[in-house]
Amino acid sequence: MATAIGPTDVMEAFNKAVSLLGHEMPLDQKSVKRVVVITIDLLVGKLRQRKIKPWLYASHTALDGLSKKLQHTRPWERISMLDVGVYAGNKEPFETLVTAESEAFADEILPTSTSETCDYLWDLYKLLQVPSPRRLFVARTRTYARCRDLEKRIAWMIKSYRRDLRDGDQVFSLVIPTARRDCGNIRVHGWARTMTSGLQELSNK
Repeated sequence: MATAIGPTDVMEAFNKAVSLLGHEMPLDQKSVKRVVVITIDLLVGKLRQRKIKPWLYASHTALDGLSKKLQHTRPWERISMLDVGVYAGNKEPFETLVTAESEAFADEILPTSTSETCDYLWDLYKLLQVPSPRRLFVARTRTYARCRDLEKRIAWMIKSYRRDLRDGDQVFSLVIPTARRDCGNIRVHGWARTMTSGLQELSNK
């Protein structure tokens, strides 16, 4: 069984990824997915070590420029329905380790938004539908107030699809603002599904 991760692990990996790529907060739209790729690579390093590095794919992202930055995974030039995925093994069936989706276009978010009306929640829906023991959703929006609104809708949606999660599955979300003045309020939210307790929110400690 691979080692579990927590919200603090995700936040540390994200901050380190920003630094490794030479970026600063707030991230621009084009930088978000690249940071997510390196964040996932760093999170894999916190899991059970393997003799052979697992594969990492990133849809619509040129991995050539990131290959030298990958420490715990090998680049896999494949097309997939998700933004980022990490798989162990050299032939099918592959073992899914981590998956991620990101939406960097600063779109509107309403208290009634759903996956049918909102690009943020559509990407989150896709992430929840593909089985994976660890999922990360990263979104970028404008103001502090919108960050909080989006976090609420993300939490609502994850709870709505809790029955689709398997025992031990973890889901993390990170909403980042476009304004520098709001970057000090970033936090990772996390949930874990267990057969005995259902869906539980994870502590940031």
